[in-house]
Amino acid sequence: MELQDEVGCEEYADGFGLDDWDDKSGLEADWSKDPEFLSALIPFARATGGGSFYALWRIDDRADLAALPVVAFTARFLD
Repeated sequence: MELQDEVGCEEYADGFGLDDWDDKSGLEADWSKDPEFLSALIPFARATGGGSFYALWRIDDRADLAALPVVAFTARFLD
């Protein structure tokens, strides 16, 4: 985040930027409001400007967040 604050969002990787830590608004709006689903994910970045984002997946109770898998959510377009 320090690098992004210094150089700007999407300036260090085309179309990628860190987001507000654990902002679940995108998950709630486009995927699910289910508390169990939401508690298992920690959103941290957005990509492509089209609504795709990345989240850490709490698949178990490990304390080291760096050891958690990353899940990519792509934008969903509804007719």
